[in-house]
Amino acid sequence: MLEVEHEIFMGDHGTDIVNLVGGIANVLEGIVYNNDNRIKEIHFKQI
Repeated sequence: MLEVEHEIFMGDHGTDIVNLVGGIANVLEGIVYNNDNRIKEIHFKQI
């Protein structure tokens, strides 16, 4: 079981997960709030 899980996380899907988490972090950094604390616009950084 441990070997299978290791292969899953270290494989291509693992890389995709890392890229996804990094992309989400970049999007969160790009969120701009207006005076009402509502999301005014979201800027997506190009990778």
